[in-house]
Amino acid sequence: VFVECGLPRNDIFFKENKELISSIKKHFGLEENIKIVLYAPTFRGSGKGTASTNLLDVKRLIRSLHKRFGGEWVCLFRGHYFYNSPKELLPKGFIDASDYDDMQELLYTADVLITDYSSCIWDFSLTYRPSFIYARDIDTYIQKDRDFYTPINEWPYPIARNNDELVYNIENFDESDYIAKVKEHHDKLGCCETGKASDFVAERIYAECFNQKKN
Repeated sequence: VFVECGLPRNDIFFKENKELISSIKKHFGLEENIKIVLYAPTFRGSGKGTASTNLLDVKRLIRSLHKRFGGEWVCLFRGHYFYNSPKELLPKGFIDASDYDDMQELLYTADVLITDYSSCIWDFSLTYRPSFIYARDIDTYIQKDRDFYTPINEWPYPIARNNDELVYNIENFDESDYIAKVKEHHDKLGCCETGKASDFVAERIYAECFNQKKN
């Protein structure tokens, strides 16, 4: 049975929780005023693992975020749970967040998300905060891996194939245009998220169990 009520895991994005943000920043040893960019590439079905962190220029990324949005930034790296890269391979500039238990909490805390084809970008879109696609292997991924439910060029996110394009997309980010595109995409696909999915599912399960016992 499929019920159109949204995903319980996404209820987190509809409630303000400053304590959670403070807790996560404390967990990673960050000051309250620090802004977070979360880099969360997905796995590759070819068996090559997640996209290499070595290909993302963290210093340029941080500079471009500061130039466009202001503030002091750090980059958290969240590796896909299918592939746990050895910590010693993590390049300087990243803070490894791969072992943090709850991905949704990381998304809730992040000010900006960078990923490639991970579904986390759709969860994060509920915050309307900036998201950027960094996909060096986009052609290979489409042709040899799994392609997409909707064409990637119809997604509301700026797409970069290299560091130069990523920096350009960040520094030229148009917030109002981005929000309009995200809303349009939500409407087109039929977004059901209201922040009340957990309550709805719990009530549905309780009602079903109660009726079964009654019968």
